Amino acid sequence: MPEPVSRGRLFEEWVVAECFRLVDYRLGETRLYYWRTNHGAEVDLLFERHGRLRLAAEIKAKRQVVGADIEGLRSFADAHAGVPRVVVSLAPEPYRLEGIEVLPYRRFFDRLEERL
Repeated sequence: MPEPVSRGRLFEEWVVAECFRLVDYRLGETRLYYWRTNHGAEVDLLFERHGRLRLAAEIKAKRQVVGADIEGLRSFADAHAGVPRVVVSLAPEPYRLEGIEVLPYRRFFDRLEERL
């Protein structure tokens, strides 16, 4: 089993690659970005479609996401109110944390197209 940091990076890279694949195959008018402030707050993936931000996603290779894991999404909401936010994770079941959806990666991929 890879070290926790490596596992997290591998999971994040896989989720991002899968999102690019899905966008390329089924959601051609969608653009993917990341977001980072000068102060270091970041969000792993932003989905933009038809010039409008549709979804902000943070990726965590964890079964239980906690408040410290959503700092970037909190900062993003301050700058972009109204954009839905989600954490893609290894959680066994979906739940909400401070108004943010925490989703198992399978459920995220299954419903990505309808969100955009």
